[in-house]
Amino acid sequence: MGVRPDRKKQLVDAAERLLITEGAAAVTTRRLAAEAGLNQALVHYHFGSMADVLVAVLDRVGDQYAAGVAAAFAGEEPLVARWRRHRDLLIGDARARGWPKIWLELCTLALNQPALRERLAPRLDALRSTFADAVRGEAARRDVPLSEDEVCAVATLWGTAVEGLFVEQLLGYERGHRELLAFLEARLTTVFGDAGD
Repeated sequence: MGVRPDRKKQLVDAAERLLITEGAAAVTTRRLAAEAGLNQALVHYHFGSMADVLVAVLDRVGDQYAAGVAAAFAGEEPLVARWRRHRDLLIGDARARGWPKIWLELCTLALNQPALRERLAPRLDALRSTFADAVRGEAARRDVPLSEDEVCAVATLWGTAVEGLFVEQLLGYERGHRELLAFLEARLTTVFGDAGD
């Protein structure tokens, strides 16, 4: 007897594809079932509601992105080198996987769906904490006096810049992106030294 396919995974995969190609409005029971090649009844069998499907997508994509960010900032390399790895994740892997589009679609839905909104804030907090820990650790290693407010400000600037770049890239607008990334990297280098130090 063959291995039974994971229907729940098929549905989450299908929801991701629909979010990327057609947007959140396309993620209906009927469309999701058709995209997954399954019966509509299986959507509600595996997920109580369409909101639950979207939460599952958010959890999976959020976990994948968080793992990529954690890997980018892992290690003892200078902060600028880790920043470059994160930048490359954003420009390469994240875009290729469609994460920015999925993230933006889910953020928009979260404005009116409490289940999604409740899941987003802790994910944003975790990402900001990763950024803040990297800045705080580098400041301590290099004996750079930064207050906790300054660490928070750098982490927030980093996070909001990423979000803004995601949105504009999805709209096909990239004017100033290269310059912004270069500016942020230069400021990090000014404060913490170059990756080659």
